[in-house]
Amino acid sequence: MNKLENYCQLNFVLFSFYIKVLKKFFFNTIFKILHETFLRLLTIFQVFLTLRLTMIWFPNFNSRRQPFIFITKITETYFGYFYNVIPKIFGIDFSPMLALLWLQCLIEIST
Repeated sequence: MNKLENYCQLNFVLFSFYIKVLKKFFFNTIFKILHETFLRLLTIFQVFLTLRLTMIWFPNFNSRRQPFIFITKITETYFGYFYNVIPKIFGIDFSPMLALLWLQCLIEIST
């Protein structure tokens, strides 16, 4: 082999190593960014759920005004999945607590 072939072979090995390291670093970084973003969005949604539950406690509170109607619309679809799971016990609906507990478990599992 001449020097040019040795040089090309060495460059190919270094380049393939560089690509492997770059792929590993790039995908790990992208995954970490997406994971952190997902956790932040879940935490923000948890705050919205807590605000919605607080608004439910006050019967004189008008939740049909801005910005509260935004919170109501976002959380109502999520609460809708849990309303029929647990029946009301003595007139108390425990499904919002189940919804909040489910979201908290999801956050803890993905942490």
